[in-house]
Amino acid sequence: GTLEGKGIPLDEKNLDRAMRALATILVYGTEDDGKYDELKQASSEAASVNGVYALAKFLDERMCVPRDMGSMSAAAIKRLAALACAT
Repeated sequence: GTLEGKGIPLDEKNLDRAMRALATILVYGTEDDGKYDELKQASSEAASVNGVYALAKFLDERMCVPRDMGSMSAAAIKRLAALACAT
């Protein structure tokens, strides 16, 4: 499949966990964006979920702006996708 070898969990439970973690990071922020202190624990735990940044990269490569999402949402995913290369 298209997800094999990309660092994204392929089993349902861990893929669901990675998607929830990505949503948590998008809502609560990351350490570098200035909003992190409010919800540090939730975002920190989400950032350590296996495959979360690989999932962001996968979505970034396949989503179309503005068809799939607005530019601000796409920019947030793009920032997280860049972290996939750094981790």
